[in-house]
Amino acid sequence: DDTVRHWSCYTGVKAGAVSKIQEFVRKESPALDEKFVNDEDFIRRLNAAQSSWTARVYPEHEKYTNREMLQRAGGHPRVLPPPAPATEEQKAKAAVLPTNFDWRNIEGIDYISPVRDQGQCGSCYSFASTGLLEARVRIETNLARTDVFSNQDAMSCTTLDEGCVGGFSYLIAGRYGKDIGFVSEDCNAYTAMDEVCDTDMTCDRTYVSKYEYVGGYYGACNEEGMMETLVTRGPLTVAYFVFDDFMLYWSGIYHHVESEKTDFEPFYACNHAVLVVGYGVEASTGEKFWIVKNSWGDAWGEDGYFRIRRGTNECGIESAAFDATVIS
Repeated sequence: DDTVRHWSCYTGVKAGAVSKIQEFVRKESPALDEKFVNDEDFIRRLNAAQSSWTARVYPEHEKYTNREMLQRAGGHPRVLPPPAPATEEQKAKAAVLPTNFDWRNIEGIDYISPVRDQGQCGSCYSFASTGLLEARVRIETNLARTDVFSNQDAMSCTTLDEGCVGGFSYLIAGRYGKDIGFVSEDCNAYTAMDEVCDTDMTCDRTYVSKYEYVGGYYGACNEEGMMETLVTRGPLTVAYFVFDDFMLYWSGIYHHVESEKTDFEPFYACNHAVLVVGYGVEASTGEKFWIVKNSWGDAWGEDGYFRIRRGTNECGIESAAFDATVIS
């Protein structure tokens, strides 16, 4: 288990008195608590700078503060490992996979649960986790079960995350799913706020029997491994960097437009957690992409989904995909 294996113990000897206490605290911009305002000039510049994807104004974003928009975008920034080089075995397996694959349409059957909206809460890690388990249950039972699991329970009833401040899908879909298990949404409904645990302890729980990063360990992930696991096992949770332009995505194959910046001064790149449900190739351009389920409601993007460049580790999306097996 990666969360245990990397702990170590150290001893030290005090070398002397500290002459002056230094504090290293990130100073918050006062603008964080101001209302978010759509930057229409930024959107025009994004659409003029490239033709792969389209940005648009989302009026509903203006009900949030800048701080809430940052929480919506994900947790605190962290370093993601580069993808591992593909082995010859991985390349051979990927070569015989379908050119296009989508768990929303397997011979006309949709195995993915409905898109939901996390609101102003930084709970993407929880939605990516429940989305993974919901899809795996649907696949394992051939839709005999169509559970929608409680994000609020996963946020409020464990110390493995920080509620609306953020968390890690590996710990929630994995360790939480194995040790505690998921209850249904109607057992503890989502409020988009930090709450005291209020789950009925008599509710049934669904558990995970196994969980791991694609490739077997953190740092072993790559495009080929993700494709093979996605097709043979099911959707995957991923973490990636969200930049200011991504929040305005409407359609097309996303890539970060480095040449354009917003005037939204408090913004910094966040880690966002989402669910990869498929992949494909754009017929007109030959550009490869992933199909990804977001948690910003079905009015955002392509009915709540987005496509993003595949094979280039765009925004780190091929760095740390995660897989779990449910006990259905």
